[in-house]
Amino acid sequence: MRTKKITPRPDASFYVPIYGGLVTMYKSPKALRQALKGIKIKDSKADEELNGICAYVENEEGSVWYLVGWYTGLPSTLVHESGHLAQFILQRAGIDPTDSKGETFCYLQEELVRIMGIDKKPRAKSAR
Repeated sequence: MRTKKITPRPDASFYVPIYGGLVTMYKSPKALRQALKGIKIKDSKADEELNGICAYVENEEGSVWYLVGWYTGLPSTLVHESGHLAQFILQRAGIDPTDSKGETFCYLQEELVRIMGIDKKPRAKSAR
């Protein structure tokens, strides 16, 4: 999706592998509201009272921008929101998330969580 400079700067931003679309993740409701305002969308759900949020907007050309709010910093919240994100992505691709016992959904969700940064491999301890 071609976008102007995204303001405010997201805490994470990446293109969705295979399926396409831009994901931006914000750790603050205020920052997410400002991003929505920048594209002239009012969303009262981007609120401090929520633990997180996941939404998307699509332009006339069919490009999609996924917005994820991760306000608590808890891994469980990011896993929850990445579940919504994986559902949105698969629905747009015409894939039933429950096909193959949900394996496509689970692998996509796993990759989204890894990309957004809570599944970092621990550094190997150096031998002394």
